[in-house]
Amino acid sequence: MSAGLRQLRTPSCAGRMTDQESNLQPPLLGAKISLPPPASSLLSRLLNIFAIPSAVFEEMSKSRHSTGNWLLPTALCCVVMVMWSFAVLAMPAMQKNLAEVHEKQIQTIETAVAEGKQTRSQGDDLIKTINTIMQPTVMRVLAVGGGLAGVILRVFGWAFVLWLIARRFLQFPLPYSKALEVVGLSGMVALLDTVVRLALVVELHPPGAGIAVSDLGLSGSFNLTHLLMNLLRFWLLALMATGLARMTSVVWFRAALPVFVCGMVVDLLAALFGFGLLRAG
Repeated sequence: MSAGLRQLRTPSCAGRMTDQESNLQPPLLGAKISLPPPASSLLSRLLNIFAIPSAVFEEMSKSRHSTGNWLLPTALCCVVMVMWSFAVLAMPAMQKNLAEVHEKQIQTIETAVAEGKQTRSQGDDLIKTINTIMQPTVMRVLAVGGGLAGVILRVFGWAFVLWLIARRFLQFPLPYSKALEVVGLSGMVALLDTVVRLALVVELHPPGAGIAVSDLGLSGSFNLTHLLMNLLRFWLLALMATGLARMTSVVWFRAALPVFVCGMVVDLLAALFGFGLLRAG
């Protein structure tokens, strides 16, 4: 009886596990795997996204989340967008258009008052509001605020689109933070696009030293400027598709198809919105 109790209390050698054997055991189910930090620097990733984007996204897929991958490109886009907004408002043609719109709105209100559709008090209040909005300082604030909102909406909106495509279409559990990194680094092309637009606005070339890009217009509505903008747009979508393909380990065309479809939908909605503003004006 005592021998049987000793046998139950004493663990057998077969049930023991050495430290070396325990290290060879797989991790517990549901345990978090710690990924290494990115091997390259943030500056190299920002520059290499133009030359070797596949290698950059491949490194991102095997490293932990880096906030700088989306925060710094977004901040740079915001700075350039502010410069672009000020440059556009300083254009004589834009100032002339704003003055014409201002005058047309005043005339519309005066006509409504004369026809009895509005009282004189209501017309004066509307004219006062319009005069306040059309002040140069207010217009700058509205232009800068709209530009910054557009940049932020583009980054976080496209990150949600990539996350949704990965989850629903590609059946891959892509974290939203990784989708945000893909859009952020791809945004370096959006930064280049804004810089080119800024150059077209302020004509960044010395007098007599040649011609600007905007001077290279071809006959008809199709010109080199539109071609350049479309190429940069295609480049941006292709980069996001490349990043999504690397993150989800699928072929490029499978990831590119829904990305380009979403891009066309966004362009169509933007065109309809612009057409609506023109009709309202």
